[in-house]
Amino acid sequence: MSEVTFNLFDTVPWVDENKKKSVPAEVIAEAAKAGARRKMLAQGETGIYVQYSELPAHFRIDAHAHTHDEVITLISGSCTVDGGTTMQASDTVCIKGGTVYGFTAGDKGMVFLTIRGGDSQTNYAN
Repeated sequence: MSEVTFNLFDTVPWVDENKKKSVPAEVIAEAAKAGARRKMLAQGETGIYVQYSELPAHFRIDAHAHTHDEVITLISGSCTVDGGTTMQASDTVCIKGGTVYGFTAGDKGMVFLTIRGGDSQTNYAN
C-alpha cells in the first residue's frame, strides 16, 4: 500500500526557532534580526528531511557540523563556502555528517534546500 503526503509550501509554517531550539539562542536572535528563516518541507515522512531556507545578503552561517549527511542545492542567489568556493543557483554540494563548514550569502542573499536522511542536530565549531 502506498502513501502520499503533500506539504504544500503556503501551508507549511515558518520554523519558530525559539521553540525548536536546535541552535544557540544568540544565533536565533541574530538570524531573526536579519530576516533569515526556514520551513521544514518534509519531516521524515519517508525517512527524508527537507528544509527550505532564505538568507539575506551577506548573512553568515558560522562554522558548524550536522549529525547526518546532507545535500544542499541553491534555488536562487549565491554564497561563498569557507575555503573559497562560490555557489550559484542550481549548484549542489554534498556534505558528510560531522564535516565542519560555514558560508556567507552573496549580494542578493540566497534561497536553498537542504536534504538529510534524518532529523539532524547542529553543532557549532566555536
